[in-house]
Formats: sequence, C-alpha cells, structure tokens
Amino acid sequence: LLWKVSDADNAVYVLGSFHLLKPDDYPLSKDVDAAFAESERVMFELSPDEMASPTLAMQMAQAALRTDGTSLDSEVGPGIAGKLKAWSERNQEQLRTSGVPGHMLQMFEPWFAGMVVTLTEMSKMGLDPKFGIDMHFAEAAKKAGKPTGALETGAQQIAFLDGMDKVEQRQMLAEALDESQEGRAEMEKLHRQWREGDEKGIWD
Repeated sequence: LLWKVSDADNAVYVLGSFHLLKPDDYPLSKDVDAAFAESERVMFELSPDEMASPTLAMQMAQAALRTDGTSLDSEVGPGIAGKLKAWSERNQEQLRTSGVPGHMLQMFEPWFAGMVVTLTEMSKMGLDPKFGIDMHFAEAAKKAGKPTGALETGAQQIAFLDGMDKVEQRQMLAEALDESQEGRAEMEKLHRQWREGDEKGIWD
C-alpha cells in the first residue's frame, strides 16, 4: 500500500499504516525501503515523541472518564452490556496486564471500551504496537537523522473520538464485541490484505 505522487521536481510517498504488527512482518518490501531512503523528511499520523509518551494514554483515559455518576452499562443497554460482561470474563488476565481490569470499563465512555476490546483482541493475535509501521520508521528516521513531523496531534485524535455522538460510540463498542466473538478471522484477513497491498479488499 505505497503510493507515489510526483512532479518534475519533487516526490511524496504515502504508505498505508498498520499500527500493530508482528516481528515476522519485517523486512518490508524493497520499494518501501527505497522510498524511505529517498525521502528527506518523514511525516507520521502522530509525532514519534507523542506516540512514545505515556501521557498520551493517560490523556485519552481522562477524556473518556464518565463524569455524570452513571455506569457504562446504563448507557449501552442490556444487550451490549451482557456481551461486554462475557468478553471481560473471558479476557480477565489480558485486561489485568493492560492495567484496565474489566470492572473499570464501567467508568468510561463506550468509544474507550471499544478501543480496549479491539486492542486486546489484536494483542492476542501477537500484533504489537512496538512492531507497528509508525514505530519502525520513527526508529529508522532517528538513526538516519531525518527530520520528522505529524499530520495530527494526540489532542485532535482524542477530541475526534470523544466527540463521536452516542449512537456512533455504542456502534463502535458493539462492533468490537461482535468481531471478538467471530474470532481472529477478520483481523487476520485485514492483516494479510495489508501485507499484500490489496487495496480493494481493505476497502470492502
């Protein structure tokens, strides 16, 4: 998933990201490495410094905290609440390791709980942010002395997620839970399509 946009004087490469990958996803294809070598500057979704900062996760959790004294279950209704309870019970160990035990999800907005479900399921597949494309090229840019920049800030991303309306947030959580019940098939398919550069498959 690498595109090149150019005129007579300049070229910009656009690489489709996968934020969590496996060690055996490397090395990348030679055209990706060649594009990096030719580039004078590397732009990321978020800056490498911000991605590596522990405060980003704290800011996200803080933005997602419920402030009206209600629980997550009271907002999402019995159907989603039941699925979340069952999922939390199946994933107790992973949730404890991540620092967000299942019962603590009641303190947060649906979008945050949906992210926890998705990231937990990805980690169970062996996908890890430290092997993601972002971290890979952040390290490469640092070693090569290439300047870096960002298209967005963490605050902007948090504001987007926290600004989703209630219907969208419930849908995000419901879909994450439904996909977790379907098992790894869909995520493994997406991972394979990314590796193969299957643009149409990903779009579908």
